[in-house]
Amino acid sequence: MRAFFVLMLLLNVGVFALFTLDARDDPQPYPSQPAAGSLRLMSEVPADAPAPPEPEDDMPSVATDETGLQCFSVDGLDRTDAEALAATVRTAGDVARVLEVEERDFVGYWVYVPPHQTMADAQETMAELADEGISDYGYVGGDDEHAVSLGVFSTRQRAMDRETEIGDLGIETEIGERYRSVTAYRLFVGADDPDTLPPADWQPADCQDIED
Repeated sequence: MRAFFVLMLLLNVGVFALFTLDARDDPQPYPSQPAAGSLRLMSEVPADAPAPPEPEDDMPSVATDETGLQCFSVDGLDRTDAEALAATVRTAGDVARVLEVEERDFVGYWVYVPPHQTMADAQETMAELADEGISDYGYVGGDDEHAVSLGVFSTRQRAMDRETEIGDLGIETEIGERYRSVTAYRLFVGADDPDTLPPADWQPADCQDIED
C-alpha cells in the first residue's frame, strides 16, 4: 500500500513538471508600455489649459496716419477689377482711390540694323538684304529713324542666332529690348481695421497718396 502511494506521488510530480516546463522559458517580447503620464485623453485636459498659438497675420504692418487709418495699395489691376475692389472697400466704410498708371510691358529682344543717316541709306541696306534672300525685315521711323528691323524674338538666344545670320552677310546689327506702354490701375485704400479688407495683394502705402 505504501509503495502504491509513493508511486502515485511520483506520477503527480512528473505531470506537474511537464505542464510547467514552458513557464520557465523567457517571456515573449511585447511593446513597452508608455511612460506614466505620457498619454492623456482629451477629456482629461484642463479647461483652463492655454490654447495653441494663433497663426501670424500675413497682412503687412504699417504705421497709421493722424486720422488713425492704415493705408495700403495693390498694383497691376485692370480698370474693371480696380473699380470693383474699390466699391467693396467703400461699402465697408473705408476710403479707396483708383489711380491710372502707365507701365512698360516687355515684348521681346529686337534685332535691328542701327539708324542710318537718311531713308535712302536704309533703303540701300534693305535692298542688300533682299539680294541675300532675306525678306522678313522692315523700315523703322520715329525714335529709331531710318533703322531696319530684323524681328523681335521671345528669347535672347533666338535673337543672337538672328544676329549671327545677318552678321555673316557682312551687315552689322544690334540687339535691344522692346517694351510697349500699357495702362494699369493702382488702388489705394485707408482702413480703420485692415482685417476687414477684401483679399488682395495688399502692400503698405503712404496715406498721402490717397489724398492727392
